[in-house]
Amino acid sequence: MQHLERCWAEPKLYGNGSSSIHSIHLVQCADREAEATFAAREILRSVRQGGRFRDTAILVRHLDQYHDVLRRVFLRYEIPFFLDRREPIAHHPLAELTRAALRTIAFNWRRQDWFCALKSGLVPASQAEIDRLENQALARGWEGSAWQNPLNIRNDPALAESVERLRQKLMRPFIVLSQKLGTHPTGKQLSEAVSAFWKELAIQRQLEKWSTDSSDSGHVHLTVWDQLQQWLEMLALAFGVQAHPLKQWLPIVEAALGALSVGAVPPVLDQVLLGGVDRSRNPDLQVVFVLGLNEGVFPARATLAPILSDDDRNLLESDGLAIGQNARLQATQERFFGYIACTRARQRLTMTYALRDAEGDALNPSSLVAHVQRLFPQLEQPELFDTEPSWDDAEHYSQLISPLLQARDSASNLSHQSNISTAMPADAISQREAMRRLGEFPQLASILNGFAAPVAPELSPDLAQALYGPVNTTSVSALEKFGSCPFQFFVEHGLHAEERKRFELDARQRGTFQHQVLERFHRRLK
Repeated sequence: MQHLERCWAEPKLYGNGSSSIHSIHLVQCADREAEATFAAREILRSVRQGGRFRDTAILVRHLDQYHDVLRRVFLRYEIPFFLDRREPIAHHPLAELTRAALRTIAFNWRRQDWFCALKSGLVPASQAEIDRLENQALARGWEGSAWQNPLNIRNDPALAESVERLRQKLMRPFIVLSQKLGTHPTGKQLSEAVSAFWKELAIQRQLEKWSTDSSDSGHVHLTVWDQLQQWLEMLALAFGVQAHPLKQWLPIVEAALGALSVGAVPPVLDQVLLGGVDRSRNPDLQVVFVLGLNEGVFPARATLAPILSDDDRNLLESDGLAIGQNARLQATQERFFGYIACTRARQRLTMTYALRDAEGDALNPSSLVAHVQRLFPQLEQPELFDTEPSWDDAEHYSQLISPLLQARDSASNLSHQSNISTAMPADAISQREAMRRLGEFPQLASILNGFAAPVAPELSPDLAQALYGPVNTTSVSALEKFGSCPFQFFVEHGLHAEERKRFELDARQRGTFQHQVLERFHRRLK
C-alpha cells in the first residue's frame, strides 16, 4: 500500500515483479450487479473475521450509476450502509403540495391538481376521507367552479352534509391562498402567500411530527423545511417587484423545486460508506473497494464544451480569463481521483471492473487498471468472480435459497429441512455439510417453509355464507372466471368490489342513447 501511494505519479516495479501481495486485489466481474455482490460477500467475510462495517467503504466515480444496484444488493445481504449522495426533494410531500396548490388555483381547480394537493398528507383530512371525496367527485363530475359552491347530492342528505363539511374544511386554506395571490402577484407576494398557506396548514408542526415518528430518515423532513424556507426568501429577493400571471410563475416554481436537494447525515455509526470519490469525506478506512474501473466510467469521459474549444480556452486563459477546464485539466483531475480512491485504504484495497454493461454490451478495463498493473505485475491476471459460488463458500443465506429450492423441486417425497440435503448432488456437498450450513443460517428455515407447497385455503361456513349467501347463485361465466383465477372470483362475487363510477358515457351507453333517439324519430315520422 505504501508503494502504491509513493510511486503513483512515477510507476516503479514492486519488488522483483514476482513477490506475492495480499493487500491489493484486482477482480473482473460479469456486470455491475456482480461487482456489488462480490463486494457484499467480501465485506461479510471481513466482518466475521473481526472487522467493522464502519472501517469499510465502497468508492465509485459517480454514485448515480451504482446507487440502485448497491442499495439492492446490500439490502439483500443485510449489510448496514450509508449512501453519501444528495437526494432530490422535488417529490417530497411539501414540494408536491406547493406545486399542486399553485396549479389548482392557476387552472381553476382541475381535478388532478386539486386531489394531488389533497393527497400530500399535509391537509386536515384523513386518507380515507379524501378517497371517499374523490370517488364522489369522479362519479358526479365535480370539477372547476363546482368546488367553490356547496355540494348537493340528491336523495342522500347525510352524505351531502358530510361531503360539504369536508369541502369547507379543505377549501379554506386554498381560498386564502388564492385571495393573497390575486391575478398578477409579484415575487414578494407569491413568497408571502405561500408562507401564509404553509402556516395555515401547520406544515412545520406536521413535519416535526413525521421527524419524531420516523426512525431513520426523519431528519430529512426538517431539512426540506429549511430548504424551502430559504427558497421563499430567495424568491422574494430575486423577483421582489416583478408581477406576472400565476401561470407564468409555474415554470419558475417547477425549476426551483426540481433543483433543490438535501444531503443526509448517517444516523448510525457502524455502516459501510457508499460514495463517489469526488464527494465522500473518507475517514480512516481499513478496507476499500473501488468499483467500476471501466473505460469511460472511471476515469470519467471528458465533457466537451458546446461553444468554446480547448484552443479558445487556452487563449482566454493566457489573457488572464480562465473559463472552466479544458480536456487536459479534466484528464489530470480524473487521474487525481484515481489516486484518491486507490490510497484511502490502510490494510486492503480491492479494485473491480465489469465485462458487460446493463444492456449486455462489452466493456473494457480503464487506464487505471493498466496503471496499477505497471506497479504490480502480479495483478496482470485478475481474479474472476463466480456469481454462483459453491455451497461451502456461501456468506449469506440468500445465496442458498435458489439452489435449495431447485434441489427440493427436483427430488421426490421431500418435506422440509430433514430431507432437503438428500436432494443434493453427490459432487455438491455431503448431507452433514448441508445440515451444518443450514444451522449457520436460522433465517433460512422460515424462508424455505414459506416456499412450501401451497395449501388450499378453506373459508369457515359462517364466513362463506356472509360472502356468498346460504346458496351460491352463480353463472357459467362466473365459473369460468373461477377456473381461470379464483382470486378474481373471490373479489368480484365474494367481496362485490366494483370499479369507480365515473361521470362519463361509455360506448354501450352512447349506443343505447343513439338507438333510443332513432327509435323516437322514426315513430314521430311514422
